[in-house]
Amino acid sequence: MEDFGGDIQTHPGVNLTKLSDECPAADPLAPYQARIREWATEYLVAPHPDLGREGPVCPFSAGAISKETFWVGCVNRADLTADDIEEIAADMIPVFHSLSPADGPGAVLKSILILFPRVTDYSIIDEAQRRLKEKSIPTGLMIGQFYPGCEEPGIRNAEFRPLQSPLPLLAIRHMVSSDFPFLAPKKQWVEEYLKKFAPSVPPAVRSAIAAQFKER
Repeated sequence: MEDFGGDIQTHPGVNLTKLSDECPAADPLAPYQARIREWATEYLVAPHPDLGREGPVCPFSAGAISKETFWVGCVNRADLTADDIEEIAADMIPVFHSLSPADGPGAVLKSILILFPRVTDYSIIDEAQRRLKEKSIPTGLMIGQFYPGCEEPGIRNAEFRPLQSPLPLLAIRHMVSSDFPFLAPKKQWVEEYLKKFAPSVPPAVRSAIAAQFKER
């Protein structure tokens, strides 16, 4: 699965490179690497006046970047469908689990960004993410969508648009305890959250707690 002198080769034509490393010139990521690195290191890990809380836009990313567990791959095709994007991201999940560290405290900080720079119909990014989220949450993963002009509102400030990025992409990472606000809109997601972070709570009690949250 190694290719390009140590980068990780996954789905055909997709190679994963650490954010801090330089990818080879032949890699589809090469024309976009500087832009996505700038966005990750100057936007995701920085505070924002419209965020509605203190700290960086994405606290998770700061740890992943500092521990060098932040990986990026690129699918440079213009003919992708929502099915294609879903399949590509799904194929990345076992690779995600196999990336070092596979266990221990550092494992939770792993992240993968999959760029789709030639996709212009961002609705297919949303559709693929919606399908993947339903499947990934029960496995303890979070899959998020980012793209130019993404209108998904912030949790603490509905006027803020935190998921805007210079290129369309999907992000894969582990679920963490601070993800609860992203899962509260759905009873099933709340149950999965409680199962992971409150395993000693009896299942019937978890279900009763989850039922208090209205579907949105």
